[in-house]
Amino acid sequence: MGRPGNEGGSPGNAPASIFIADRPDIASAAALPVPAGGGNMLVTGTTTVTSLPNLPTGTVAVLRFGGILTFTYDATTLILQGSANLTTAAGDVVAMRSEGGGNWRELWRRLAAAAAAGSGAVTRAGGATTEALTSSTTI
Repeated sequence: MGRPGNEGGSPGNAPASIFIADRPDIASAAALPVPAGGGNMLVTGTTTVTSLPNLPTGTVAVLRFGGILTFTYDATTLILQGSANLTTAAGDVVAMRSEGGGNWRELWRRLAAAAAAGSGAVTRAGGATTEALTSSTTI
């Protein structure tokens, strides 16, 4: 028997859908204060981010940015697509997954400029792009 939400699946398969709780806004900081359990949050401010907290492996944080700041790439602790820093814009959304020990890996990003141009493209880790998003949703 599969996990709830994955009826018919085999044990160990990911559920068909996941729920990511909304969290209060967080102020940008060198060590971005993502709350325990992760979640979906607006990052305010313009302070450069160099790390995320030590949260359990598998914790997901969906970060929507209210303005311009720099996410600083690190090959161990803040693994971003393209192995490069990311300068955000208002409305950009980035999903990060904890690998434990204070190490995080970007899962995907959706840039506000692409959304404004009418593209629903989401860039996933590894550079693959999908047009799966067909409507705009505020996260």
